[in-house]
Amino acid sequence: MQSDRHAETVLTAERPVALVVDASFDSDTFTIDTTTIDGQRVVVMQQKDGVRYLTAAETLALSRALLSRLAYVGFPEGGDR
Repeated sequence: MQSDRHAETVLTAERPVALVVDASFDSDTFTIDTTTIDGQRVVVMQQKDGVRYLTAAETLALSRALLSRLAYVGFPEGGDR
């Protein structure tokens, strides 16, 4: 039996917090959320024509795009810390 060198499971007691994002691309609105399927956290993109589960590569690309947009627009200021 050969092990997969590219996969690693990290156990943690930390409970992930879902971040729901409504984004508009090409005049269409998507709701982006997370859920757990078979013990794995996955990213779900809800579109008007159905639900899509993103692959790890798509999730990384989406994260980079959102962070890039926040860096360009700027993070919200204010609020109590």
